[in-house]
Amino acid sequence: MSRYIKFDAIKTRYRGGFHDDYVVDYDSVMNAPSIDIVRCKECKHWFSDGGAIMFCEQTDLPTDADDYCSWGERSE
Repeated sequence: MSRYIKFDAIKTRYRGGFHDDYVVDYDSVMNAPSIDIVRCKECKHWFSDGGAIMFCEQTDLPTDADDYCSWGERSE
């Protein structure tokens, strides 16, 4: 399962050397709020019309297995 984290929520400022860099520590990443992404291949709205092309019932568009959108719902 993919986790998407907003970088601004976990970055810290490091001042040293020639540049002001952003650093992120492991604990910040693991404890950060995130959203789960449901890929098309895992979604209940993904179906085949009997051919080789898969479609999304929400958008009625052909999709690839690794696509995703805001309507994604994991199939049971």
